[in-house]
Amino acid sequence: MEPFRSSDFLPWGMFDRITDIRINDPDRPLRAARARMRRSKLTADGRLSLLAADHPARGVTAVGSK
Repeated sequence: MEPFRSSDFLPWGMFDRITDIRINDPDRPLRAARARMRRSKLTADGRLSLLAADHPARGVTAVGSK
């Protein structure tokens, strides 16, 4: 199994942009979240499925060489 490489999913230019925002405008995500429109209901039928997308849930517990 090949090691997980974040650059396969997040190009370095995007990573650099996120880093720049976190350093120079750390409150930006909070402002964006507060400006979001809220739904009156979470889902149309009241049911919700969650997908685990964190590394341990996908079996990725290390990055790079072992």
